[in-house]
Amino acid sequence: MLDGFFKLADQFPDFAVDPHRAGRLVAIGTTEFCGPPNVSCISLFLSNNGGRTWRQVAQLDVPPSVDLHFAQVRLEPTGSGIMYVLAANDLYKRSPCTANLSLLPLRGPVVDLAVDPLTPTTLYAAVGRRHQLYKSRDGGVTWFSASAGLPAGAKARLLAIDPRAPATLYLATDQAVFVSDDGAASWQSLSNGLPGFAIDSLAVASAGPRTLYAATAGAGVYALTRDR
Repeated sequence: MLDGFFKLADQFPDFAVDPHRAGRLVAIGTTEFCGPPNVSCISLFLSNNGGRTWRQVAQLDVPPSVDLHFAQVRLEPTGSGIMYVLAANDLYKRSPCTANLSLLPLRGPVVDLAVDPLTPTTLYAAVGRRHQLYKSRDGGVTWFSASAGLPAGAKARLLAIDPRAPATLYLATDQAVFVSDDGAASWQSLSNGLPGFAIDSLAVASAGPRTLYAATAGAGVYALTRDR
């Protein structure tokens, strides 16, 4: 089904499936030295038929010094066709009415992004600097720090949002896991029972008890079920 897909780029760091449109897939491909001298490419590919055919819908030209192993895509959860791309330390946005990626005014490095599934103009971005969490209420046009309660100096790694209660967010840093139940207005530590290993992945259950899953580097997967 995906014949020819791997000829589009050297590697594919991330991939997304649109839950609102059957057969719609989005992939990020990266290519080192893709054209002019000293230029690498980060490209966005779209398929509307389950991967049988693909077309390139956007491309970033970046210097070869950029880490091509890190590039991520997020789809706006309402099925609007808006896409967010985390690449080259920055955050970009593509809407159906624009031909390319627009750089959003958030100083990076941006390491993760969560989109509110009920109010998709509300975005949360984890960044690798002193203020680890930023929030936007207008689809990324403006941003403000939402790091109250997070320890200064902790390095943000991962961000997850509760799909049933989007005011609840989880942030994994190099020190601990934190939770906010008020839309990132405040944060508290949530690391009781977790080993002292780096967290590689966070996921929140979409049904059943309110459960956070944390995959660690070398110590397995942990589940934390919350009372509220």
